[in-house]
Formats: sequence, C-alpha cells, structure tokens
Amino acid sequence: MSDSVFPVVDLSPFTAGGGGDEDAKKKVIRTIGDACAKHGIFQIINHGVPTEVIDRHLENMRTFFAYPDEEKSKWKPKTDDLFYAGYVDMSKISQFKKEELTMNHPDCGYNIYPDNPPRL
Repeated sequence: MSDSVFPVVDLSPFTAGGGGDEDAKKKVIRTIGDACAKHGIFQIINHGVPTEVIDRHLENMRTFFAYPDEEKSKWKPKTDDLFYAGYVDMSKISQFKKEELTMNHPDCGYNIYPDNPPRL
C-alpha cells in the first residue's frame, strides 16, 4: 500500500512477467479482502490493461453519460434478471446523485449493452 487515501493493490504477481509467485498472489488476495472489509474501495495498479484501452473506455463512458435521460433509460436493468446490469440513475436512490452503467462478466448472459455509443 502507499500513502493514498485508500489502499493500492499491485496486481503484478498475476500479470505477464509476474513470475507465478504463489505467495505473492496470496498476499494480493489478502490485501484485496482487507481493503474491501476495511475501506470498501481500492485502486489497482500494474493490471496490464493498456492505457489506450482505458482512455477509449473513459471516452465512451463520457459520451454515454452525456446523452439525454430518455436515451440512457433505454438500457435500464430488467427486473427479473438474476444479476444486476444496465443503466441506473442513482440520484433517485442515493444521496450521491450519480449514474451508473453496470456490466458483469461477458459470459453471464445478463448484460445490457447500450447501442450508443456504437464503440461501447
């Protein structure tokens, strides 16, 4: 961990070149568990996701959340789904006044993928 406000988790033991050190992997897992239990949030570093992919995703999210409410609302979760996925205007249920677009593992079959922006 660093001097950050919340824990920083280094995933390098799991990424290419991590060496397969099982003790280091177990330590990361414990760190994540502790961070979730004590803070409910953590930052991941050395995850192996290219900066270009992250930047493209952030731009897609900015585009999606800039759409009018009626466009975003087309992607609301289905009430009978086992897993929660889709767009929710959290200002209706949260003091934080935020929106979210939740997606699960691609193989789960419960995701709601917006058509706009097409790159998303």
